[in-house]
Amino acid sequence: MIIAEIIGGLGNQLFEYANAKALSIKLNKDLYLDLSFFDQWKDKDVYRLDKFNTQINLASEFDINRVKRIDKSPAIYRRISRKFGFSPFQNGKFHFDEEWFSNNSVERLISCNDIYISGYFAGEQYFKDIENIIRGEFTLKEPINFKNKIIEEKIVNSNSVSLHIRRGDYVDNKYFAQIPLEYYYNSIELIENKFPNSSYYVFSDNLNWVKNNFKTNVNLHFVDANDSSTDFMELYLMSKCNHNIIANSTFSWWGAWLNKNPDKIVIAPKVWFGDKTAQENYKNGQHVPNNWIKM
Repeated sequence: MIIAEIIGGLGNQLFEYANAKALSIKLNKDLYLDLSFFDQWKDKDVYRLDKFNTQINLASEFDINRVKRIDKSPAIYRRISRKFGFSPFQNGKFHFDEEWFSNNSVERLISCNDIYISGYFAGEQYFKDIENIIRGEFTLKEPINFKNKIIEEKIVNSNSVSLHIRRGDYVDNKYFAQIPLEYYYNSIELIENKFPNSSYYVFSDNLNWVKNNFKTNVNLHFVDANDSSTDFMELYLMSKCNHNIIANSTFSWWGAWLNKNPDKIVIAPKVWFGDKTAQENYKNGQHVPNNWIKM
């Protein structure tokens, strides 16, 4: 079996599941999820994978402890454990890690009967081989509510552009870059040069701040039909827009990636991280698809 630890917000959860799903298919192993993170998290209502058509099996506490226990074992026992076929694999990186697909890693994975994986696995390369499966599973189980349906109708009947400004836990967070408003102004200018008079649907976890600070003459629509408990509906609305201007956030990354428009323009920040090492990896890596524009 494969047990995947699911942690963080919606965007991270989708990456973690997509990678685990791809690995389970590649190794022909049953996939189970470890949701124990959410038992301890300050916000209990943050788990979202059950809102989508994902194929979820929950790992038992016994199996989690059985497979994960070698994290705390001495090195010699860890080697013996791997020899007999169970191993944890951890990847704490926010960028695509080519080592995950190295011959050494693949051989280790194949040799294990039971695997526990933990990490963010941010990047479509982790699941590119099963893209159609992921797109199929990352559809909502239930229809969106009436307020969001009205917004969706406006989105699909206009040249719509989603624009995501993340505040919240990113304010004063030195690891992630503080995206200047100039990034959004320049992105709008690029869109307007190609598609004049577009309609911009603004998504944010602090719309009041955006309304007070974001000054532009283009056609803005502030999406205020949701709160943190219905963020999955906002992600859905982002995906229905023709084009996307994303923040340095896995949340709007998925909104753009799930956008089915074959001619979509997706603009992502050139600077994603405040941390120098993480930013260098982002600059040289494949955190966003090659056909997205970094600005």
